[in-house]
Amino acid sequence: MPLPYQGGLPSYGKAHSTFGHVSVEVNGESFSFGPNGMDTSATYTARQRELRDAIAHRLNLSPEQEGKVQSCLSRSRGGGGYSSVSNNCAAPIQNCLRELGPVLSPLNAVFPETLNMMLYVSPIAESSKNLKRRGP
Repeated sequence: MPLPYQGGLPSYGKAHSTFGHVSVEVNGESFSFGPNGMDTSATYTARQRELRDAIAHRLNLSPEQEGKVQSCLSRSRGGGGYSSVSNNCAAPIQNCLRELGPVLSPLNAVFPETLNMMLYVSPIAESSKNLKRRGP
């Protein structure tokens, strides 16, 4: 979630920045796209969770769809990092979900908070829950 985060589900209308971070976990594998490219270590996400609250969205995908998303995200490894405002941490998962069909808007949400809201209202979101930060 953005820093400082003062919202909940949903969080529009609250006083906070629209910047946050998007990490994805598929079948136990973590994916976090950052300035240096795709990071698949769980430590990047853990560092983010020390700084901020999070919202976890569990998506209702078949095992085949999960495999396609995992494969798509894996193809993002080794590439460069952010190349434009719209190519940020929220872009890879949106691109990969779009490969499954029309599950999200045809345009990428630039801000992680916008992607959060898109997932929150999406029919593929099975559940959404707040996760408090793990840091001091």
